[in-house]
Amino acid sequence: MPPKKSNPKKKAPKRLEREFSSDDDDVEIEIPEIEEEEDEGSGDRHPDDTCQPVKADEKAEGSKTKQRAIPGGSGPRPTPFTVKSTRLTKERADKELVKSPVPYWSDPKITIITSVYVFVSMRNSLENLKSCQKRDTATDSSQPCADCTCIATDGFSSKELSNIIERQNKIEEKAEEKYRGVENSVKDVQRKLSANDDRLSGFESRDTVILQGFEKEIFKLNAKMAEFSNNPIIGDEDLIAVLDREWEKRQDVLMKAFDSRESFIKDILDQKVQETEAKMNTELEQMVKSKTNLQFQEINQNIKEQSVKNKMMENVTAGLKERLKSYDNKFERVDGELNLIFREIHNFNVLVVVGVLLLVVIIGIFVAYKSLISRKAPFERTGGPSDTPRNNSFDTIIEKLKRKGLKKGLLVVSFLSSTQQFHLDALNAVPEVKQTSPVKVLIQSSKNIMDSEPHKMVIIFVDFNNRNIILENEDTEIGDLRNQTTKVFQLLGCDVLVVYCKDKESQDLPPENLYNPRLHSIERHPVLSELNRNNRVLSINDKFHPHQVEHLKSCCQQL
Repeated sequence: MPPKKSNPKKKAPKRLEREFSSDDDDVEIEIPEIEEEEDEGSGDRHPDDTCQPVKADEKAEGSKTKQRAIPGGSGPRPTPFTVKSTRLTKERADKELVKSPVPYWSDPKITIITSVYVFVSMRNSLENLKSCQKRDTATDSSQPCADCTCIATDGFSSKELSNIIERQNKIEEKAEEKYRGVENSVKDVQRKLSANDDRLSGFESRDTVILQGFEKEIFKLNAKMAEFSNNPIIGDEDLIAVLDREWEKRQDVLMKAFDSRESFIKDILDQKVQETEAKMNTELEQMVKSKTNLQFQEINQNIKEQSVKNKMMENVTAGLKERLKSYDNKFERVDGELNLIFREIHNFNVLVVVGVLLLVVIIGIFVAYKSLISRKAPFERTGGPSDTPRNNSFDTIIEKLKRKGLKKGLLVVSFLSSTQQFHLDALNAVPEVKQTSPVKVLIQSSKNIMDSEPHKMVIIFVDFNNRNIILENEDTEIGDLRNQTTKVFQLLGCDVLVVYCKDKESQDLPPENLYNPRLHSIERHPVLSELNRNNRVLSINDKFHPHQVEHLKSCCQQL
């Protein structure tokens, strides 16, 4: 930009000076047609209120408009743009600023100076400002402007200053809205902190974000202040130094207020967290106690019910024991009466039995003698057993049967044709025995023994007789077909079972007996006693008992 020509008739420019007085301790710079009122109590604020936004109505009350004459004019004329200033010493200004009870951000004069200082400093240079003075072409003398009054030699117009002030007011309104928004957000945070304990951590993080925003704003403001210090528009360096010192003091106060507010909010958050934890712990303890008490009550109730049931069971068992004792006493009486009756009957029949026995013995001896004499050959046509012929000796039978070998399966031996099918049906009633497909054979002589085929298992059925002779005794009995048949199959290695059937006393056998215990011949006969040691002797009436069936199953499993 080319330098302007100097006007020799132009007066020297006046500097914008500070005005300090004893009546008014604050810096006073008066701008035309700008008058603000200050709210009551703005001079005395709590440190916590330092974070609140500066309101537009908190301006200095009673600010006056001062005017200044236009240099080079036709004469002094009253205009609203005159600036008055009074110079005081730097020390007096510092003291007066320190004594000021009003915070600097609440002082409208400082606000105006700072606003002008910050926003005008954004321009490139004071040289770009346009001059609003008009000159006379003939005399080359300055003439006063019709619409403004210059406040600088280079022509800083009132319109430009008004535009700056208007922009400043708009920016202040925006800043005020932002500060109000921040204030409202802080109030919302406080309301939420008191209303909802579950969002304490969220409030703490939100408060941290707000504080970080404040710090960013402070950082930006510091940057602006640094720019202001580098490019001042007001030439008074003393005033700039005073403002810097005052700003540092106010900044310290603001940071302390922020710190105190932050610590206060953190204390509230910690207190709320502790209260919530204590409340939750108390509720948990109460809940656990109530549940444990309820469970103990249920357990005690169950114990009481069980004790009542046990007492009832004890009473029932005691009654049953008493009844059993009474039944035992009755049975003992019945046994005694029966024994007495049996003794009487025995004594009554002793003589009769002895006589009958003597008669039977005599008749038996006579019949045996007669049959022994008259018998020369087997008496086969009557169906009764006959003796083994001499040419068919016992050894010959064994040798012939050994050549045949043992076959797998079951062989059923009967001595009477009339009962042979009954024997087979009794065995087929057992499914396991029926699965073996038993082979039946009728033996009425030694020839039938030789014709039979030995099997691994042989069941010999003996029908009931009055003398209960299961196998003949070689020393006392006449004929030994059943005994000889049993011995032959034993010597061949067969598993032999002897079943005495049609015994009525075997109708009801106890589970521990396989045969009627009154059949004493089983223990006396040598062959039967040997078989009995291996549980191979049974007695039935018309069918096998369940425990006998199980015994037959176990025997058939060996096949």
